[in-house]
Amino acid sequence: MDLATLSSFCAGTTCSVSILYDQTANGNDLKSGLVLAAATTDNGPATANNEPAVQYWATSNGTQLPMAVTLNDDNQHPGGQWLRNRNATRAIPTGSQSQTEYMVVHAAYVGGQCCYDYGNMENHISDDGPGTMNALYFGNSNSWTQGAGAGPWAMADMENGLFAGGGSIQDPNNGNGLNVNASDPSIKYSGNNIASVLTKTNGTSTWELKVGDAATGALQTAWSGSLPTVLNPTSYIPLHQEGGLSLGEGGDGSNDCTGAFSEGVVIAGETTDATDDAIQTNLNAVYGQ
Repeated sequence: MDLATLSSFCAGTTCSVSILYDQTANGNDLKSGLVLAAATTDNGPATANNEPAVQYWATSNGTQLPMAVTLNDDNQHPGGQWLRNRNATRAIPTGSQSQTEYMVVHAAYVGGQCCYDYGNMENHISDDGPGTMNALYFGNSNSWTQGAGAGPWAMADMENGLFAGGGSIQDPNNGNGLNVNASDPSIKYSGNNIASVLTKTNGTSTWELKVGDAATGALQTAWSGSLPTVLNPTSYIPLHQEGGLSLGEGGDGSNDCTGAFSEGVVIAGETTDATDDAIQTNLNAVYGQ
């Protein structure tokens, strides 16, 4: 990225992101409501207000790195801010295909509303039921499951539920008291407070959730085991992914959320632990400067 050109272009004004370009040959660009004004997949007012703002945070050596920031809690931006490509993606896993995703978020930008997600979503704006999406979530929501302490937490949005873990961890509305995964930590890192979040699944039975400080250190495994076994009302085993892609919203278009995104990747396959470690090492080299 040409940081000097970006900084010069945005000097003295407010910049926003209308298109987040895919850096692979698949061309899975994420577009804003303004760009999608005539598209059937758009479900909100098509104005520049839909677009995440460009802001900066400084590494320890003073390098200013950009992030796409949405500030939607408490209706600060009516209509929501999000970027989306629901029906024109390539090579995004569908059905019960295996998948790995990671994202880097600034943990100081956080909200409790639904849903600050990035990743695999329905291929249209809809809630198509359990397992039809498999995206990363970051925030304070405890409406479904949650991690340890007061949050924020990394979780997976598998539709009809944000999951801090799998197996018998269920929606607290079921009244069974099994909605907390104490191994999924509240995230607040010293210094830049920049977090890396990774999930991977074989798509048919198991998944893993890993979190870490993107600036330093290794990933921590918060969950490794079964996909959710709750019927909500149907099963999450196997997944029924639809291959849409979004940032800053849930599968049904829910976008009353806050977050700050630096990068993310969806991988068509389940990575090895060694690959996960290599991803984290590379992130440390960038965000730990």
